[in-house]
Amino acid sequence: MNVQSQSITRRKFNFIKQLKCNQRGFTFVEVIVALGLLLIASTGTFGVFFFALQNAGTAKHTTAATYSAKWQMETIKNTTFEYITALFPDGVPSEVQGTSLPAGATWTVTYPDGTGANPLTITVTVSWVERNMTKSVQLTTQMISSS
Repeated sequence: MNVQSQSITRRKFNFIKQLKCNQRGFTFVEVIVALGLLLIASTGTFGVFFFALQNAGTAKHTTAATYSAKWQMETIKNTTFEYITALFPDGVPSEVQGTSLPAGATWTVTYPDGTGANPLTITVTVSWVERNMTKSVQLTTQMISSS
């Protein structure tokens, strides 16, 4: 090893030795300030996380309600025209079963133009309560009598 490389090595060693000797750690005030900043930053992050979690639940219920309304609408479309209003009374709520909707969710069939209209306008509404608010999905179609 030549003289120049020994000198460089010695300087590096002295620099590292000084760093180790000068380290005292953090003061109590520095730790408290750092924890406070971390708490403020994480509060905002957790707020966004819980907001997104609530919206995911609402999206799940809206999707389940849409599928339920589609299923009910297809059941009505596959019913003979003359029996639709008898089998699906106007404005009578029925409980939705077999979905991920909250307990107490209902579907209702209404006929905005009356039950004797031709074409018959049919509206299926699925409603549920979420976070003390009533939410709903509504599908509408028209059917024409073949006679």
